[in-house]
Amino acid sequence: MIDKLYDRFKKDFSKFLVGMEKTFDEVWQEFLQEMTLKKAEIESKIEGLEKNKSTLEDEEKTLISDISKLSNNKLKLSAAIDELEKRNKSVSEELLKNTEKIEELKNKDSILKSKEEELGLKEITQKAKDDSIREREARINSIFNKINS
Repeated sequence: MIDKLYDRFKKDFSKFLVGMEKTFDEVWQEFLQEMTLKKAEIESKIEGLEKNKSTLEDEEKTLISDISKLSNNKLKLSAAIDELEKRNKSVSEELLKNTEKIEELKNKDSILKSKEEELGLKEITQKAKDDSIREREARINSIFNKINS
């Protein structure tokens, strides 16, 4: 194909080159050299673009993978938050109940103190106090264990 192109241009342009210092063959060789250089430049640019494309595709895959991982982590965190909110509500309810029981026990304790003073039964009351304190401590420890778990 280049040979046909060469022959055609040689016929058409030889008459224009009569008064010039260069022959058609010299002009043709210069043209071919320039085209070869341009072809090499274009091929180099194409190689660079292909490498960039490959790099970008790898980065895209990595980003898609990272997004997928982040989505899964988001779902796990949402589930964990829901679970913690349920636990918090349960612990709050338990704490409220225990606070009410403590108030009730305080009221009973003050009633017992007044009765104790009336009856003079300090020994019986002291034992009841000790039992009541142990009960309170057990309940409070139970609450803290639930909160910590």
